[in-house]
Amino acid sequence: PTPQPRVELPQREAQEASSGIHLKVPACDTEIFHGGYEQWPSFRDMFTAVYINHPKLSNAQKLYHLRYKTKGQAGVIVKQFALNDENFNFAWEALKARYENERILVDKQVTILMNLPKIQKETSEEFIKLQSTVSNCLSVLSTQNIPTDNWDSILENICEIG
Repeated sequence: PTPQPRVELPQREAQEASSGIHLKVPACDTEIFHGGYEQWPSFRDMFTAVYINHPKLSNAQKLYHLRYKTKGQAGVIVKQFALNDENFNFAWEALKARYENERILVDKQVTILMNLPKIQKETSEEFIKLQSTVSNCLSVLSTQNIPTDNWDSILENICEIG
C-alpha cells in the first residue's frame, strides 16, 4: 500500500478543522518528550496540567499539541493516529502503555542516582544541579510508592564531592 501523506496543520487551522473555535492556548515552554522513561512522569504531569485539563480544548486540539510536544520514539507512537477528536485518547493511552512501566521507571531513577557525576568544583551551579537531579529522582520514586524518607545516609554516600 502507498503511504498517505501526513498533513500537518498549523495550530489555527487544526483548531478550525476540529471545532470551528478560534482558541489560542497560552504559550507554555513544556519540554519536548523524546521517549525517555526518566522524563515521562514530568512530561505526563505537565501535559496533563496544561493541555488535557484545559476546559476549552477539543480532543483534536489536544492531539495536535501532543504531536507537537513528542519527538523520537514517542513521536512515532503519536503520529500513527490521524488528527481528529476520536484519536486523542488512543494516542495518549498508547504513550501511557509504553512509558508507565513502574519497574522501568524505578530502575531508571535508581540508575540516575547511582551514576551521579562527582562534583569536581564546588560551585553553586554544581550543587543546584545535583540537588535538582536528586530531588527529581526522589519525587518520581515517591510517586511509585517507594519510601525515600530515610534515605539521607544513602544519599550522602552517593553524592560524592571532590
